[in-house]
Amino acid sequence: SAAGVTFRILDGNEAKNFDELLEPYDSSSSGSSDTAPPIVTDPPVSDTDVTVRSNYITFNTIQSEPLLQILTTLEEMSVKATFFITEAELRDMPEAVVAVCAAGHTVALRCDSAESAEDFLAQMERANDILYGIAKIRTRIAHFPSGKHRDALTDGDWEKIAAAGYVLWDWTYDVPDSQGYSVRYVKSACRQAVAKNEINVLRFGCNETAAQVLPDLVSYLMSNSNYRIYPIYISHEEVRFSGK
Repeated sequence: SAAGVTFRILDGNEAKNFDELLEPYDSSSSGSSDTAPPIVTDPPVSDTDVTVRSNYITFNTIQSEPLLQILTTLEEMSVKATFFITEAELRDMPEAVVAVCAAGHTVALRCDSAESAEDFLAQMERANDILYGIAKIRTRIAHFPSGKHRDALTDGDWEKIAAAGYVLWDWTYDVPDSQGYSVRYVKSACRQAVAKNEINVLRFGCNETAAQVLPDLVSYLMSNSNYRIYPIYISHEEVRFSGK
């Protein structure tokens, strides 16, 4: 605006001022100057879409202040999620682990790197020992660094991991909540992502953007009768798509 005049632009559907048009590309929340990829429109809610779409909401860390807000939102909306936790987080943040377990969410394990099947299994067992000391539970749900389909290990290595009882999950959509995009953009991106596949494993960080996006995403999924939200259980078939 200039000299008290506000310009509005009409795209045939709704009028928006210049700031509103720029909002989806605003990266000021994290200091990033990256430009967001284009988002066209939210996918329509259609009675003709009868495809059952299974959605797993996961978090790749518990190391953030918004964790309590995220747990509160999940409880209020009666949704269970899956939290992938590292050995270091288990050791350094037992109170957060207890909060996740007490809320009934699935605890899974991950590590930042693994040189071999033996190295991975050793890290998982150490993490499970810490988890058992905190919450008296163990888990066999895990994420292998870079995804299970990577070429770093042989078929024999994967068989060793399976023989130890671990089921390995990848995420199908890495939510851009940690990349400095606006909340509005991330909300729209999530809606488009879940409309593309019959199975969606969404990886969130544990940050302010995730906390603000979560209520909108859960409400959107619940508003569609053919959308389902699940925590990951050991009995579920592994999902190995993304590898990122």
